[in-house]
Amino acid sequence: MPIEWSMKRRRLLRTGAWGGLAWLVGGCNVGGVPTSPLLTSGQGPLFAGRRYRYPRGHDPAYSRVVLLADTHVDADASTFSRDGVNMADQLRQVVEAIGELDPRPATVLVNGDNAYDTGTPGDYRQLIELLEPLPREHGIDVLFTLGNHDHRANFLAAFPEPPYHGEWAEQHDRVFYELLVANAGESVCWVCLDSLLETDVVPGQLGDAQLQRLDDALADTHGQTRPDGSLLPNSPVVLYLHHPPIRSEEGKRAWALLDRDAFWKVVSKHPTVQAVLHGHTHRWDVRKWTLEKPDGSERDVPLIGLPPTSYVFREGDPWGYVVADVDQAGMTLTLRAMDGHTADGEAVRIDWV
Repeated sequence: MPIEWSMKRRRLLRTGAWGGLAWLVGGCNVGGVPTSPLLTSGQGPLFAGRRYRYPRGHDPAYSRVVLLADTHVDADASTFSRDGVNMADQLRQVVEAIGELDPRPATVLVNGDNAYDTGTPGDYRQLIELLEPLPREHGIDVLFTLGNHDHRANFLAAFPEPPYHGEWAEQHDRVFYELLVANAGESVCWVCLDSLLETDVVPGQLGDAQLQRLDDALADTHGQTRPDGSLLPNSPVVLYLHHPPIRSEEGKRAWALLDRDAFWKVVSKHPTVQAVLHGHTHRWDVRKWTLEKPDGSERDVPLIGLPPTSYVFREGDPWGYVVADVDQAGMTLTLRAMDGHTADGEAVRIDWV
């Protein structure tokens, strides 16, 4: 699998040959229900049953998404973590930095543990206040996954429009949605999953019903038939969830995704999955996960851990955010480490296969 692990500074091309093409952001399941973001800059026109928004400040050469994880915001903005980090202040710094990006992203995805400890209503009110400049001042949509320090009912009450409308959200009470990022006629589907098992219980779980929904959604990313009978190309897929789908260390308490084997079994059926991104570890981490496909052959899937916007677990690790720039051939993930950390600018290139 042609993955370039280029942990070095990289100057990204700011312009391209696709002048005049805007990003498209909307629901990506074929024939499914439109995406409705939680914090949004405004809905665009309906087209073919799906909603598309044309973000301001776009660069036609890129489809840019900014990735945050583990914000851990408390209702009291003056709260410090045990190691002396003010989470609200660090998120303010990240929000300000995102607003200065050029080109500006269309969407920010926040990967779980949005709340400090147990996901109180006040935690989410404070989170909204801290993130508000993104949609209000910069026209950037903000979407979330949930982690073990979130409280699903309080979260959904704070954001009255779930990201995924319809029977699935109502029946299974999960925050599950799909986001389409299109560039130069090519589309990349981000499938965002809810791995919250129980508030303040460390390990996560997707559950059988959500895994079935994931399987169904991934089936829709395989080449579809056009009205003229020709076949559309497969759509690359990036999976986004809080808990890493790995095995917890032998002899230690469970802390990762409990149904990881079932998760990877679903992924192994769908070659459109190009990468899996997670939070929870509070660590910028790049690895490859080797999968056995149904035919017995193997393939590698990039497995990327995102840095926290709050506190780090290991002294010296970077905190900040990641910029995902999607082009026709793949995706470049660039670490934006804060406070002058030497890791700032490290990049990982993932080529679609």
